[in-house]
Amino acid sequence: MLSSDSTKSPMSHQGESSDSKSGKKDFSTAILERKKLPKRLVVDEAVNDDNSVVAMHPQTMEKLQLFRGDTILIIGKKRKDTICIALADDNCEVPKIRMNKVVRSNLRVRLGDVVSVHQCPDVKYGKRVHILPIDDTVEGVTGNLFDAYLKPYFLEAYRPVRKGDLFLVQGGMRSVEFKVIETDPGEYCVVAPDTEIFCEGEPVKREDEERLDEVGYDDVGGVRKQMAQIRELVELPLRHPQLFKSIGVKPPKGILLYGPPGSGKTLIARAVANETGAFFFCISGPEIMSKLAGGSESNLRKAFEEAEKNAPSIIFIDEIDSIAPKREKTNGEVERRIVSQLLTLMDGLKSHAHVIVIGATNHPNSIDPALRRFFDREIDIGVPDEVSPLEVLRIHTKNMKLSDEVDLERISKDTHGYVGADLAALCTEAAHTERVVKDKVLVFNFTDVGKLPPHVLNGERAVVLFFIAHILFSLPFSLLLSHGVPLSFLALAASFIEISYDAAASSSSLFRTRRGASSGILLGAVTLPALLLSKLTQLSRGFSLAQVNLQEIHYTTLQYWATSATSFVVLVFLSFVLSHRTPLSRKDWGLGFGLCFLFLQASLCFLALVSTSSQSVMENRLLCRFATCMQAVMGPWSWIGSGDANSAFSWNFSILCFHWYVLQSEIYAGEALLATAGIVLYFGDMLLLTVMRLYGLLMSSDLVTAEYETSRSEIGIIIQGVLLGLLLYPIPFKYILRVWEWSTNTASAESRRYSEIRRSVIFISLFVLVMVGIVPLWMQFVHEFHLHPILWVLSFVLSDPFKRLSLCIYWVCVICLSVLYVYDISKNSRVERILLRKYYHLLAVLMFVPALILQPEFLDLGFGAALAIFLTLEIIRIWRIWPLGQPIHQFMNAFTDHRDSDFLIVSHFSLLLGCALPIWLSSGYNDRPLAPFAGILSLGIGDTMASLIGHKYGVLRWSKTGKKTIEGTAAGIMSVLASCWLLLLLLASSGYIFTQHWFSLLLSVTVSGLLEAYTAQLDNAFIPLFFYSLLCL
Repeated sequence: MLSSDSTKSPMSHQGESSDSKSGKKDFSTAILERKKLPKRLVVDEAVNDDNSVVAMHPQTMEKLQLFRGDTILIIGKKRKDTICIALADDNCEVPKIRMNKVVRSNLRVRLGDVVSVHQCPDVKYGKRVHILPIDDTVEGVTGNLFDAYLKPYFLEAYRPVRKGDLFLVQGGMRSVEFKVIETDPGEYCVVAPDTEIFCEGEPVKREDEERLDEVGYDDVGGVRKQMAQIRELVELPLRHPQLFKSIGVKPPKGILLYGPPGSGKTLIARAVANETGAFFFCISGPEIMSKLAGGSESNLRKAFEEAEKNAPSIIFIDEIDSIAPKREKTNGEVERRIVSQLLTLMDGLKSHAHVIVIGATNHPNSIDPALRRFFDREIDIGVPDEVSPLEVLRIHTKNMKLSDEVDLERISKDTHGYVGADLAALCTEAAHTERVVKDKVLVFNFTDVGKLPPHVLNGERAVVLFFIAHILFSLPFSLLLSHGVPLSFLALAASFIEISYDAAASSSSLFRTRRGASSGILLGAVTLPALLLSKLTQLSRGFSLAQVNLQEIHYTTLQYWATSATSFVVLVFLSFVLSHRTPLSRKDWGLGFGLCFLFLQASLCFLALVSTSSQSVMENRLLCRFATCMQAVMGPWSWIGSGDANSAFSWNFSILCFHWYVLQSEIYAGEALLATAGIVLYFGDMLLLTVMRLYGLLMSSDLVTAEYETSRSEIGIIIQGVLLGLLLYPIPFKYILRVWEWSTNTASAESRRYSEIRRSVIFISLFVLVMVGIVPLWMQFVHEFHLHPILWVLSFVLSDPFKRLSLCIYWVCVICLSVLYVYDISKNSRVERILLRKYYHLLAVLMFVPALILQPEFLDLGFGAALAIFLTLEIIRIWRIWPLGQPIHQFMNAFTDHRDSDFLIVSHFSLLLGCALPIWLSSGYNDRPLAPFAGILSLGIGDTMASLIGHKYGVLRWSKTGKKTIEGTAAGIMSVLASCWLLLLLLASSGYIFTQHWFSLLLSVTVSGLLEAYTAQLDNAFIPLFFYSLLCL
């Protein structure tokens, strides 16, 4: 795919012009013509990366009368030369010479430049050489540099060296750069076995001229005739002043370059200074101004005096119109004095001073006329013509690996009117969008987790990969062995989806979240089923289906099956959603959402077909019952396992049409992703409970408790039912709201005025019906409540009225005060908005402190109620339910700092699902319920302390553009660890601190704190992992 022929040297095109093609000699550009001598060769990339060797074609060596192993003298740019050993290479092109980067650096040339090659037969063996390292390459290097680097480099190699050259030596894991300080005899010699090598002394500093990023003539394109004039006026007087003396002409003193911004005026001046070797003194117009009287004139005098001392030199005055405007049009005395001083200085330049003044401006007519006459030539650096953009494009793409499909000539025709800076920006942007993104995605091998290429390790994608790897390593070792393969596959698939995901999808109309939140949402959705699966595996390890009657299926086994199947569905849906780089239509969203159910049934049937154990009979019966109950949802796809495909198709065709129409017109990406995650966490479990209860296959609560010493708590079932109802509630609400809008006329002003009231009536009526009528009946049917679930909750609260009822009143007051005490944060500063948001976060944390002290066993219900209230507030604010919609909307915006404003904020909902997961697990199995609440409190305290310390005392930032500080991150990590230590003091004092689980907690807190500081968007994925580490305790 990559073509080396497409990166042609711009020099091959600079020698041609429109006049030369027609056979005429263009004397205006004669200075640019190069003599075509056999000794002049084009520089090419070396195959053998040796600092002392260059390669040429045998025919080229024959023309130059060179033999293999000869020592040759190579002359480059800026009067630089070096000596090397010549070797023959049949693969090298005839007019080229291959040399590595070190040799090119010593010659000050780049790929595509021209060097001259000469015989050098008089090179002698050196008696002694003095070599010292470059200071910036030996930082942190210890030991004897001679034994580690120089001795292996020169041993029996007979390497030629030149005084002043640099060479790079690889040793161990580091590369050190050395400079040849002195050679004896002569300026160059061959280091033989008996040559004494001295390397004692302090490391030398790298000179600025030894860098390869200097600008030369070959880096300036599109101004061929202008460059010829400038070289004639500048290069000849500086390098050959005797020429002007011989013909009795005074050399020019100044040149004025004018043209639009970005045309290359400053670039031309730097190129001339670098190529001529002249001292370059740059004066920026605004920088010369001084607040002191006479300071500006003094700065100008010092600049000219410094230039005369370092002659030959070039004084470049950028934006000269800002310091030398027309004196009759200026009102300031300072500007007039500066113009007068500049006139005096330029008039006082001696003809033999070898100092040339180059001025650059975008407005030549604004310069004072008296100053303007001192410039011998005014050169227009205008917009490139039709041919010039091609030359500029070739210069900027000569080091890029272009595809064969890239047509620079066509691009140059499409960029007519672009100046040089515009074309450079075009090449840079193309390199970023094509090379950086595509190469990193296509080159990465996802099957090799241990060898992550370094070019992938940057930005948010690197954090995602590190975080997924951290998920695997933070799990207990026994879980990693027993269930490591599915989790590894899940993590690899998630990383593939995330790296393939184009950031443009986040800005589409259907999926709007803050920048960087895609990683948090994706990892939250993928991490939740992975952790749930591992937890259920841990819980069900002691159970065996062979011991269970075929008519009785254990609760944990059902959850394991449901999670195994739906984890695959989540990946299918995420692949469908995130693999598209353009916004999808709602019809496509509906199709993808429906396909998830299809894959769910296909995976369940596949599990039944491949099963060969004694459980196959029971699994087939279970899967058939599950598929039958899915008919109402699935439509004609749900005939699998029912035994009658035709009747299922005709019976469910109308239902499918209705669901299909509503899905394609109403479903959003965020809602689909949220509903998928909700199905994984809650719907699969509750649906299986319902199906098993319908067919009498579920063990009663008493039997489960007696046989397996575990129980399904009523609070766990209530939390599941309430949250599931709130997650699924928006779907029927949108259906009814859509039908209502169709049946009413909303065009009149009166209808629009009462639209909020109608919407509120629909919301309240449907909310009461679902949450008070349907959901409690469902919970009572699944769990066999002796009382109605609402009455059970009331009796549970009133059983200890002083503590529990007071806690409920306290929670209600806190929430109401937070909602009613609304700030208009749009008028506040950014820091005030952040502190206000942290105030709400801290307030949410402090809600649970009294419960942790007074009623630890009451936290399950309290936290579930808080989650339910938060979800309800989200639904109210989304549809602006009258009359609380507006204040709740302002409160939620203050809580989130306006970072997410789309329908059903997916990032915060995934956060809620992550918080609900450990509560569900701990309450369902009595598995140390204090651990997740300790995590909630410690996370809230750590997040608040990190923000407060970072904004108030933070000085050291992680990046130049980031807002996270090192002090804030350290405060957050230490606060989380300290609060965990205090809240889990019993566990810490009982010896758990020395177990692998406690070290997993420490690793989770530290690594996740650093990742959060780097991206600031991984909270949603971090919380489930952190809670899981706590649950392991």
